Amino acid sequence: MWAGSRFAELKDFLSHNDFDILCFEEVAGVGAAGGNILSSRDFFTKDCFVELQSVLGEGYASELAIAQYMASNPATAYFGNAIFYKKEFSLLQKDVLPLYTRDTPFPTDAKTFEEVGRNVLHLTLGKEDKKYEILCGHLAWGTTKKEESHQTKQNSMLASYVQSLQQPWIAAGDFNIAPDQPSIIALEQYGHNLTKEHKVINTIDPTNHTRWEEFAPGEAIDYIFVSPDVQVEDFKVLDTVHMSDHYGLTATVII
Repeated sequence: MWAGSRFAELKDFLSHNDFDILCFEEVAGVGAAGGNILSSRDFFTKDCFVELQSVLGEGYASELAIAQYMASNPATAYFGNAIFYKKEFSLLQKDVLPLYTRDTPFPTDAKTFEEVGRNVLHLTLGKEDKKYEILCGHLAWGTTKKEESHQTKQNSMLASYVQSLQQPWIAAGDFNIAPDQPSIIALEQYGHNLTKEHKVINTIDPTNHTRWEEFAPGEAIDYIFVSPDVQVEDFKVLDTVHMSDHYGLTATVII
């Protein structure tokens, strides 16, 4: 959600659409600023997680996994992942898979982001007699969309984790690498890659992305994976809705 930089557009979209489960990356706390993400643009005094809950209302419950505190305001400024779900689901368990932990706040003026803390939020949700494993992650950054060694190390942890999950499961997020890279191929051993199967060639919003010239004509770096027992009725890239520096992804599934 780009630290709330296009929150008005996101709020409008959420107000006119209905989802059972929502996954957000780059959720930011008050004063978060660093690199391409500057919540000071129009959200410096607000917590994205709190504002999302306000927009979605009492019908949703939510969980947050903070991955990194920021030097711009170490007490309140963070980046992390969040999952919101309708209260017709019950939370059976919350887990956080740490991929990389940084012990100090991340500097505001940093130009590279290999050492930003990373994690994956995993919720086990229940409804009637069924269980659902939902994962939301923002994986390691690299200088290109080709996988680097630190990404391989962290992403292999996710692949091992997914392998251990009970089906059915859904994993979504900004993975920061292209569909032909080893970590993506490794995850495809355990589930369907909807981004690749629907021949998506770009998930970056050129109207918002400050580094678009480096990616033109586009890169597919955002994904939804589902376990083999999940039936997918519909999958879309929201390329006409400008809520972030990336496009959103939606899937309609039957489990």
